[in-house]
Amino acid sequence: MTRSSSLAGVRVPGGERDAAPIPATRIAALSTDAALDALGVTREGLDDAEAAARQRRFGPNALPRQRRRAWYVELGESFVHLMALLLWAAAGLAWLGGMPELCWAIVAVVLINGAFSYVQQYEAARAIDALEALLPRHVTVHRAGRVVQLTAAEVVPGDVLVLTEGASIPADARVLEARRLRVDASALTGESRPVARHAVTVGAEGRATVDLPNILFAGTSITSGTAEAVVFATAGDTAFGRIARLAQVQAGRPSPLQREMLRVTRVISALAVLLGVTFFVVGTFVSGLSLLDGFLFAVGIIVANVPEGLLPTITLALAMAVRRMAARRALVRQLAKVEALGATTTIVTDKTGTLTENEMTVREAWVAERAFIFSGAGYDLRGDVEAGVGERLLSELLRTAALCCDAQLGSADTSGEIHPIGDPTEIAILVAAAKVGLSAEVLAGWPRLGELPFDSARKRMTTIHHVDGAPVACVKGAPGEILARCSRLRTPDGARGLDDGVRGMVEAANERLV
Repeated sequence: MTRSSSLAGVRVPGGERDAAPIPATRIAALSTDAALDALGVTREGLDDAEAAARQRRFGPNALPRQRRRAWYVELGESFVHLMALLLWAAAGLAWLGGMPELCWAIVAVVLINGAFSYVQQYEAARAIDALEALLPRHVTVHRAGRVVQLTAAEVVPGDVLVLTEGASIPADARVLEARRLRVDASALTGESRPVARHAVTVGAEGRATVDLPNILFAGTSITSGTAEAVVFATAGDTAFGRIARLAQVQAGRPSPLQREMLRVTRVISALAVLLGVTFFVVGTFVSGLSLLDGFLFAVGIIVANVPEGLLPTITLALAMAVRRMAARRALVRQLAKVEALGATTTIVTDKTGTLTENEMTVREAWVAERAFIFSGAGYDLRGDVEAGVGERLLSELLRTAALCCDAQLGSADTSGEIHPIGDPTEIAILVAAAKVGLSAEVLAGWPRLGELPFDSARKRMTTIHHVDGAPVACVKGAPGEILARCSRLRTPDGARGLDDGVRGMVEAANERLV
């Protein structure tokens, strides 16, 4: 649902004016209700018509990217760099000197080399674009009272985000509701330690924008807890988008090889011309050659000193290096940049993830001193688990784990494929629970009364449910933390005490699964 907004300076479709987006410092000082009113929306989210209108007004929620140059411009650059110009000049001199075969040979070298370089860089660019297309980022939002999943590009100002542990934040947003919320803001601030965020109104005096505790910024992610937040800036209007624009205006720097090639080309050109002039003077005024013969002799000297094979040799070497990098799943867009990687002595990086399908599968569960093997892969509900002693306890284990999850499997489409929402680990737990008959409808029979979201200090998540007329706590988390708080082990023959021997058995089973 939407409502009109009259707050000056807010960029809201349907308002009195289309001004600059509301600053983070200003929206941080508003209450949650005032922030929603400023953006013309309620907690139920935008309706479809208003969302479409804002999408047309603001455009896709994507970081600004430099416009790619036309293909013929990129192709032309392969024929007009300094080394190529030197060869063009050599070809011209060879033609004037009466050596057409040499002239056409040099021209062929320049054309083949330029075309080869362009093709290599074009293929690398296409591969990078293909990778970006394979990695769509989805977010969960409220739309007209419904919880729906969108791509990040579809998010508009006024969307109310539903955020859970592991979720990426697609745009700058004001926190409306938070439960033990901690955010990894390292992509924006460089600080690796998660920071707490809440919904309380704060003043911006004496605070940096990125330190506002009730603002979530695009490019960051939720490390623990859950939240709802209303988007107030998207795409290039976000703090991350402004950084991206600054990075794009920086002039490109030539690689070490490019600088060396520039120096060598200048030296070769100077030496070739110097030798040509010297031999022209000596041949004409000392050896008695005619001016024409002296000129042709000088041209031959100049052309002979131009290394026609240097350019294709370097291009071929770089192309081979690019292909070797590609075989190791590293893409290099420009040929010359691969040499810069070889000249690098230290690489500082932060591993934040691995390129995967972003799906997890429960393969095995250890219950009642035995292992249960699950069939199926990914989020496919088709599959089962072998029956046997302890099956009832396995069902109770998965019930506890599934109840302690915020993810949702969603409904299946006509092909039977589900479109889950939430953390991949929790989705995998829900799929495993469904394989033993614990569907969402069955789990709804134990309603949640309260929760303590996962916390990096507690290393576990706790939810309280109404089970058989009494409140029951369901806990999932780090094995060491859970085991330290247990006193008994459930078995088909009843509960048994957790002495050192039993604890060692449980720890050994966990180590084997890890």
